[in-house]
Amino acid sequence: MTERFNSVWDALTDDSGERAILEIKSRLMEEISGYLKRERMTQEEAAELFGVSQPRISDIARGKISRFTIDALIRIAVKAGLTVDLRPARTKCLPVAGKEHGLGIR
Repeated sequence: MTERFNSVWDALTDDSGERAILEIKSRLMEEISGYLKRERMTQEEAAELFGVSQPRISDIARGKISRFTIDALIRIAVKAGLTVDLRPARTKCLPVAGKEHGLGIR
């Protein structure tokens, strides 16, 4: 029998805190990758703009989530002109995967 999960993050960990971290990092990486595509920026150009190495940009493009901290991704997102807004919210029960966690990136 195949076990079913509500999200990929549920399949990776039972820890709700770790799940939230993975979701936030993933969302930041998606937004940064989207920015690079919209701007038609090469990895070399992005690396220079963000003050990181080209292999770091490649890691973002390839979704290497474990190679980044949230703060490193936020620094890159801000340099890309994105607004990062994280608003923790009190819940009456455990958060359900896929529900809004208060992370807004524009």
